[in-house]
Amino acid sequence: MAKFEDKVDDNSPKVLCESSNQPVKEHS
Repeated sequence: MAKFEDKVDDNSPKVLCESSNQPVKEHS
């Protein structure tokens, strides 16, 4: 989880999951 937030933080902190492959709604 920390790795996602780290890389996405530069792009979109709100889509830390979508950036990978899964939608934020599914993770949340």
